[in-house]
Amino acid sequence: MRVDLRGSLRALVVAVTSAVPILPLVYYSPFPSLVNVLIGAAIYLAAYLTLAPVFKAIKRTDLQILGPILGQIRILRPVTDLIFAYEIRLLYILERNTNTTSAQS
Repeated sequence: MRVDLRGSLRALVVAVTSAVPILPLVYYSPFPSLVNVLIGAAIYLAAYLTLAPVFKAIKRTDLQILGPILGQIRILRPVTDLIFAYEIRLLYILERNTNTTSAQS
């Protein structure tokens, strides 16, 4: 068994970067704590899901492995299907942009 330090570092960078937009909410929000937690969770999730493919913390192969595993849990299936569709679309856009940029060079 081998530890993937580069992948772990990428996941850490994505996690920390995703938390940054929540800081103003924590310090300046006039809302009750429960509302802050829900808003903060939504912001964090959206940022994390968007940044993970950008920083290459998640790859298409990861989704191909996790999809069937999490798809077996019926309660989670609608949510995981949406998340995986979003991640696959982002990966496709990033790959297409990378291929376009390298072809122009």
